[in-house]
Amino acid sequence: MVRLVFIHRKWLYITTKKSGVDSIMRPGRNLRTISKTIDKSQMFTRFYPIGADDLHIDSNYVDKNTNLYGVVSKVETDNSISTKAELTRWANERLAKHAEPTVTIDVEGLELADATGETMDRLTLGRICAVYLPEFGTTIQERITELYYADKAHDRESVTITLSNRQDDV
Repeated sequence: MVRLVFIHRKWLYITTKKSGVDSIMRPGRNLRTISKTIDKSQMFTRFYPIGADDLHIDSNYVDKNTNLYGVVSKVETDNSISTKAELTRWANERLAKHAEPTVTIDVEGLELADATGETMDRLTLGRICAVYLPEFGTTIQERITELYYADKAHDRESVTITLSNRQDDV
């Protein structure tokens, strides 16, 4: 579904987020180099939420992924929350967003869609890209959060893409 919205003499295209793989990258075909960065600076696995008037939930905290990453605690207050049910919901939502590290994958490769005519060779911001790494026995599937063409006029195929498990900046 695509909705067109007219805002201040400009068109804004709003589309639904797809969950399937849209692009594929493979070594020896369109993948040159790959690097992976894991950032744990925004991650926490135990969250102590505090609401208005020092409101706490019954267990005082919520946990997620402590068995994978250990206990990384965070205390946060939201004075707009006045019920335990609302505080619990907010705590679980915050924890769901921050219970895993931010994984960023930078890939240098080729966008071959113009040459092959295949839609799986087109790299599009916000779409899911699968990077097949058979020598490691793994496949990475994440959203494209950045596309960078160093010289689109002279080298239309060379591209650097960033894939991330955080979609806040897409």
